[in-house]
Amino acid sequence: MIVFYKKLKYAIVRLIEKSPYLNLFVYDKILFFSFFLPHEKDYYGTKLLLKSNRKNIFLDIGANNGMSTRGFRKLGFKNPIYIFEPNKYLYIKYLQPLTKKFLDLKLFNFGLGNKDKKLELFTPFLGKKSLHFMTSYNKKFIFDRARLVSKDYHKNIKIKKSKFDIRKFDNLKINKKIEFIKMDIEGYEHEALKGMKKTIQKNKPIFLIEFSNHNFKKVCNHLNNYNAYIYNFQKNNFKKINLDNLKRNLFYLGKQNSQNKHSFKNLYFVHKKRNIKKLMCNQ
Repeated sequence: MIVFYKKLKYAIVRLIEKSPYLNLFVYDKILFFSFFLPHEKDYYGTKLLLKSNRKNIFLDIGANNGMSTRGFRKLGFKNPIYIFEPNKYLYIKYLQPLTKKFLDLKLFNFGLGNKDKKLELFTPFLGKKSLHFMTSYNKKFIFDRARLVSKDYHKNIKIKKSKFDIRKFDNLKINKKIEFIKMDIEGYEHEALKGMKKTIQKNKPIFLIEFSNHNFKKVCNHLNNYNAYIYNFQKNNFKKINLDNLKRNLFYLGKQNSQNKHSFKNLYFVHKKRNIKKLMCNQ
């Protein structure tokens, strides 16, 4: 019954994603749609790999309106969460109020990259509506993603650009134990990984990174000491994936898949020195 409920829930989510206005409405009113949390089925994999504690830190990189952080709290994780979001509108409207609802959140109003700089960020609009959940550093990435939703979707999009602050994570000198990093920054993940080499080497955190066929190879190159896994929420287990078997597994991956309504959006990356079977047994 639980699996059926989850399958139904995420089939509805996929239908919502096909309508940009409906998608935006749910995003903006997530307080009233909390039954959709966690908003992506892949997040349930964290329960197999991680234990909740109030000491080790989660990083939410590309927080948008805080939906991921809400999802982690709903899953029962009490870990401190450091939230990174460069968009000031989202930061003020959604993330600052979030700190009043949940304890142990720390906000950073900048994005992460390979060095401290200013960077152009592109936000798609439909009419006067900002599709902030599709904001990216790469204009082509936005249109490619829109085409996956609908062949005509991208034709109505207008792009507005603005400049945001980018910082190198290793320069922040955060000395606490970082156990888990969720990263969803629309094709810029490999650049953020460049800027946290020392952190990764020291902490060997578990990653949950949005899958993109465009930069999967780049992400793997920066995480060459890691194994990548798809989490199957129906079977509640993991399947190893790499560059060699990627094509065979594309049916199970991606933002939208017309043949597979339950395809997965994110990949887990686990350091090779951390045996995934042992992690699962210890939970």
